[in-house]
Amino acid sequence: MEAGAWDEIVDHTVETTTGALRVTSVMSDTPRLPLLTPQGPGTYRVRVHARGRDTAPDGDAHEPVEDYLLIVWPADL
Repeated sequence: MEAGAWDEIVDHTVETTTGALRVTSVMSDTPRLPLLTPQGPGTYRVRVHARGRDTAPDGDAHEPVEDYLLIVWPADL
């Protein structure tokens, strides 16, 4: 995957005590996405790729304009 295809790429460390880290939405009709932490509680690295976030800055979009890719792996501390 080429980094140039994305507007932003950010790495971050997160810790979950429950092991139930997942992407959710404020919308009521979105699918339940899989867990990002299948190895359970612990510390993880998360890399988020994003593009299209500036396409409709006023929030008035009738079709999806943003794309995201999340990569998660256990952190080696």
